[in-house]
Amino acid sequence: MSGREFCAPDNSNHPKWKSWDVFKWRVLSEKMGGGRAYLQAYKDGWVVYNKFRIKDAAEQ
Repeated sequence: MSGREFCAPDNSNHPKWKSWDVFKWRVLSEKMGGGRAYLQAYKDGWVVYNKFRIKDAAEQ
């Protein structure tokens, strides 16, 4: 997982973390597409989506 499944840089929707995501992260194994890798992919997607806001905040 690269995180792009959660939010592409050209996508106007912010990454959403829903009940299904919690289930997938906590219950499913990494072999089944869940676990720590799923959580990390979400975090990576969040950073990609918010990279300009992060850079602006760092400059200030």
